[in-house]
Amino acid sequence: MTLRSSWIQKLSRADRDLKRAALAATFGLALTGPLHAQATDPRAAQAEFERARIARLPWSREPAGGRCDEVVGRFCYRRESGTDRPPLPEPAGVAELRDALIAVLDVAADVSPEDPWIAGQRIRYRIEAGRAREAAGVAAACAAERWWCAALEGAALHAAGDFAAAERAFDRALAGMSEAERERWTDIAPILDAPSQRLWRGLGARAREAFAHRAWWSADPLWSVPGNELRSEHLARRAWNAMQEGAASAYAVPWGADLEELLVRYGWPVAWERSREEVGRLGGAGPPGVVARDPPGARRFVPALAAIADPAAARAEDWGLDDPSPRATYAPAYARRFLSIQPQIAAFRRGVEAILAVGWALPADSVAAGAIVTAAVLAAEGPDGPRAEVRSASGRTSGTLSLRVPWPRAVVSAEALGYGIAGRWRAGIELPGARPELPAVSDLLLLRATPSLPATLDEAIPGAREEAAARPGESLPIFWETYPAPGFRGASATFSLGIRPGPAGLGTRLARALGLRSGAEGAELRWTEELPPAAVVPRAVRLELPELAPGDYEIELEVSWPDGHVSRASRAVSLDR
Repeated sequence: MTLRSSWIQKLSRADRDLKRAALAATFGLALTGPLHAQATDPRAAQAEFERARIARLPWSREPAGGRCDEVVGRFCYRRESGTDRPPLPEPAGVAELRDALIAVLDVAADVSPEDPWIAGQRIRYRIEAGRAREAAGVAAACAAERWWCAALEGAALHAAGDFAAAERAFDRALAGMSEAERERWTDIAPILDAPSQRLWRGLGARAREAFAHRAWWSADPLWSVPGNELRSEHLARRAWNAMQEGAASAYAVPWGADLEELLVRYGWPVAWERSREEVGRLGGAGPPGVVARDPPGARRFVPALAAIADPAAARAEDWGLDDPSPRATYAPAYARRFLSIQPQIAAFRRGVEAILAVGWALPADSVAAGAIVTAAVLAAEGPDGPRAEVRSASGRTSGTLSLRVPWPRAVVSAEALGYGIAGRWRAGIELPGARPELPAVSDLLLLRATPSLPATLDEAIPGAREEAAARPGESLPIFWETYPAPGFRGASATFSLGIRPGPAGLGTRLARALGLRSGAEGAELRWTEELPPAAVVPRAVRLELPELAPGDYEIELEVSWPDGHVSRASRAVSLDR
């Protein structure tokens, strides 16, 4: 969870009290009946609501002062790593005041149906009240400019969790905007990391559109959830920003470029508190400021530049969700916790295609008993082509899936979604041994303990371990496939299978390139056999793990062929007692 503290100087108490008294009387009339409400100024009523809300805010539990992780204009932004505590509940009486304000705005809309400001506030406060579906219906009947009504509908649909419909509404809004407005709404520079920002700023309009298209595809939190929710979230934030124009701010300070930046990067706050820090940025005493709370559980979803530029070659780290200083964050409403999972994924060649064997797991205690967990493995070459996918739904927090991928290289996303929790792993893969004229070996697939070893891939996949982990001293079954080149089918090959401290660093890779052996070997099997005359040769063995210290290791397989060519495969494995 994060907070934003306002440091700006406020109006004098006397000026504020005079204005409060006048507007309270006006707003109070709105509470007595529709005839009086017709005469109420909706802008004055909105401003009085925000003042009344601020006056009721609880005091922040955070100590006054302290460092800022980042200063954005008038605001101190602090990241509270590892807390993610839920926000304090909304103060008593605020919900009733908001409902009264909505009634005033509805009457005002009858009088001025084309007023864009009134239309925006009607949607904004309904969403705040948890009435997103109702807000979508109000936006659909909006009589302001068509593009603005479509944008409001998109914001409401996104808040309701209908991301695909929200995107369609936003696309209608973008199509109806002026070119300048569309450029502002589609500017993604604030949420990009520094290398991506530099590239973005040097692109022309058409190149920016193509870059954004790839960036949104790469950043979509779960491909298994319909619609691109991060793109609709970004456009909803732009809509929320537009709703603030000409409106009283929930921060007790005028809306400005700094609040716009915070909104676009981190979203609309879920709660506010009053800060006991009474010294303004310009010096001197002032009334308490306002602390805004970001949604708990927010993660970084916009990936590194490598995942946007060449997704199929990008590593899992490029899509990492954990970043101590994220440029932008998002907290999906469907998941209180969004985890980085560590599935076991192995690719097996089938001509120009591949079969992926995937073991996945969420923490065993992360989902309530009886809750359904939907797991999915999805793969695609890029944002514009077809997508391969497989899904399963059960009450289990772990399992195995297999997927046929019809491309030599692709991006793979392993995903799991249960009640209140989500997990994801995403990375590019390349088909092992994509050159059929050369011999090759598949990835290594670690299996659960079993009385007998599998003879085929179909037999091996159901027994795959959910994670690449084992215990020291364990008898570890391992499955792989060998792909002899046409001239080597039926020939002899020498196999070497071992476990060593790892994962392999630069020195280890250099030693391999020079044909040298590492001295830190944990265990090794070595044998020579005559292969059958087949294009695919499956093999499974048990590797007796020594009593190694817990930690990270690497299992390595080398296959030496008669012409001196060596095929290699490796699997990082964690040993834990």
